[in-house]
Amino acid sequence: MSEPYTSSAHVQCEVGHYCISGIQYQCPPGTFGQTRGLISKQCSGLCPPGTYCPLASPTPVPCPPGVYGATSGLQTSLCSGVCPKANYCLLSTVTPEPCPAGLFGNSTGLVSKQCSTTCTAASCIPPYCRAGYYCPLGTLTPLECGGIEVYCPEGSSIPTTVSPGYYTISTPTLNTVDGPTYITGQTQALTVATIRVNQQICERGMYCTQGQKRKCSSGTYGATEGLTTALCSGTCPVGYYCPEGSSDYSHFACLDPSVFCPPGSSTPVLVSSGYFSLLGVDGRLRIGQQICPAGSYCVRGVAHLCPLGTFGSSTGLNSTMCSGRCAPGSVCPRGSTSNQQQPCPAGTYTTNGQACAQCLPGFWCGQGSSTPTQNECGGTDVYCPLGSAGPSSVQLGYYGANPNSNLNRDFTTQVQCPIANTALIPQCPSITIGPNNSL
Repeated sequence: MSEPYTSSAHVQCEVGHYCISGIQYQCPPGTFGQTRGLISKQCSGLCPPGTYCPLASPTPVPCPPGVYGATSGLQTSLCSGVCPKANYCLLSTVTPEPCPAGLFGNSTGLVSKQCSTTCTAASCIPPYCRAGYYCPLGTLTPLECGGIEVYCPEGSSIPTTVSPGYYTISTPTLNTVDGPTYITGQTQALTVATIRVNQQICERGMYCTQGQKRKCSSGTYGATEGLTTALCSGTCPVGYYCPEGSSDYSHFACLDPSVFCPPGSSTPVLVSSGYFSLLGVDGRLRIGQQICPAGSYCVRGVAHLCPLGTFGSSTGLNSTMCSGRCAPGSVCPRGSTSNQQQPCPAGTYTTNGQACAQCLPGFWCGQGSSTPTQNECGGTDVYCPLGSAGPSSVQLGYYGANPNSNLNRDFTTQVQCPIANTALIPQCPSITIGPNNSL
């Protein structure tokens, strides 16, 4: 049973493995797991005759020349055994083939139908072990190198353990595709895992352990070659985000005001409704978010002052209406926090909350008026010109008048009483003006 993987994400079980209760195990020897997501130790089944399956095999491995595999579920490259004398065994042999008539085989493990008559040691067995195999002293059949944690260059007598920060590779002729292909998440080349011929340093954006190459996880980056841990070169710094396999965090800067990137971000984080994004010291990167202050509203990470005629009495507002319109009789400049931010002074009024205007002649307005005719001017002894904050008393020798009204309560001005006209103008007191134009 293999050691369970430690993972920070939910990853489907790899080929050559099965998963129970969230733990990944290697398929037992004699079985193979050719698909992902297997859930029993039977994996995809027993290796068929003519093949064998080491631990964690993704596919059955053909029995090598010189041996045969008569049964299913074989576990090693020896399969069912060495080909007996007078027989030969090609790749994937199930039953040894008798040497043809006229030929003979005086040794075991023959690998050609020429058997022993024309097959010399130099032609049947290479003079040196080919890459991907190793040949201990006295071996007649090359042995497969082993797992992905070892490799065998040409002429190996024992497998070589992969160096830290490196992964093993197979020959191009053994690859299932051009160049390495990787399993999502747990990145490993889809090549013959038991026939590795060399090692290669882990590329930037990757880390390598026990001969396997994996992408640096989301939220981290790998700036150098030969990394050996899942932390790679470290977590993505504030103001940047790092997708899986990142090698240079500077390629992924958080610049749009609608997003921000805290340390270790794998993708930009959307700014919450009613919040605005914060700039870093460079004035360019978006590093956090903050709730919109009173008097403002925030849309797509940008703070705006509440418009003229509106007010924002609370934090976290997210529309141009803010908290609503200004109260009648008051003006709310941009950024107001109260619906009575600036009451109109006496003598003025407002209906839209945007600007104060003078009250109409013949009337007066107290502070915070919402109508131009808040109060009638009064009796005959007072008058109210444009913008009056209160009635003005008519001076002695004058009378109140309104050219546009016959009423005696909405005078807009005062007019000096003419000479000797007291009888014609009742508003003038009889003692005000005498015949000699003197009081």
